Amino acid sequence: MKSICLALFAALTCSANWLEAPRPVPGKHVRVELKSGATQRGILEAVAPDSLTLEGKAPIGRSAIRLVQVRTGMSRGKRASGGAKIGAITGGIIYGTGAAVAAATIKPGGAVIGASIVTGVGFSTGVGALIGAMPISYQTIYTAP
Repeated sequence: MKSICLALFAALTCSANWLEAPRPVPGKHVRVELKSGATQRGILEAVAPDSLTLEGKAPIGRSAIRLVQVRTGMSRGKRASGGAKIGAITGGIIYGTGAAVAAATIKPGGAVIGASIVTGVGFSTGVGALIGAMPISYQTIYTAP
């Protein structure tokens, strides 16, 4: 990922021709801030000497670009899924242990133990998914001079 970002940074900041450096890899999610204040997000399709193109959009002139950022890390869905799995496992261990201790000491009914485990695992899964779905981060790779 760092090599892709460095390649795109080198390509975009080259003063004479931003394609003299190694070419950036198309297919990466980018965020482009224009000098007009507008922001465009999308998948990088191509970089030309005087513009860059996002998938399905018109080329953006180099002179109109103020800032280019590349999305870092995994997608929000993948992070939420991973967080939910970690939350479920952690909740199962914590609430399962608590239910085992309660069964040995207070001797509640089986339905109470089962309900507490299911509730605890569900809660922990939700918390893990929410933590995993935190906003996506971007790395700045080009700032207009």
